[in-house]
Amino acid sequence: MATIVLNYDGRNKVAEAMINNLLLTGIFKTKSEEPNSATKKAIEEARKGKVIHCGSFDNYKKELEK
Repeated sequence: MATIVLNYDGRNKVAEAMINNLLLTGIFKTKSEEPNSATKKAIEEARKGKVIHCGSFDNYKKELEK
């Protein structure tokens, strides 16, 4: 099976209509790129403010050792 990647301006009504028509034929499938569970967890932690602020990589390593 071949893979096609389409980049288009989602605000362009003609382009959006053409994509929708292609999908309505039932010949094509879409692939959503959902983040994995670890990424979802990291995003949620960042939203809650559970982040480490370090000035350098050495400080980051020290924070991880705690």
